[in-house]
Amino acid sequence: MEEDRILNLKEKFVSLVEEQMNGDLCSVDASELGEVMDMAKDCTELLRNCAEYNYYKTVTEAMKESPNKIKDYRKRMYFNFNDEREGSSAPVRKEYMEMLDSGVSKEDQMQEFQKYIDELSTDILEMISGFTITEKTTIKQKLMNMVSKIA
Repeated sequence: MEEDRILNLKEKFVSLVEEQMNGDLCSVDASELGEVMDMAKDCTELLRNCAEYNYYKTVTEAMKESPNKIKDYRKRMYFNFNDEREGSSAPVRKEYMEMLDSGVSKEDQMQEFQKYIDELSTDILEMISGFTITEKTTIKQKLMNMVSKIA
């Protein structure tokens, strides 16, 4: 894989710089050392460009397959960056909030809202299943306060 070769080259450049900096500093050619450091930075930028290319390639391929694939891919990407212990309501909330900005019908908004509330309820029930009596009392008080604010 090209990325591995680039990373290997970058590591060699960094090793050369470290070797020179740990040696006799009076004999270091600052110009050559600067060029080697620039090459290491260029390798870093090239690795970032490769990662970006791979990301956009994957998204483009998903777009060709179907619009629903993009939604699935975005969900997978979201969970790759977040702790699974967050529950499943977080990405559903994100979809709901994005949908509100898209100007869809009130019926579609209510369907997405119901989906979000269902996921949120499931997450809360899973969370409180392991609570102590004190924690249950605290969350019950918080929920009652929230309910009173809805009216």
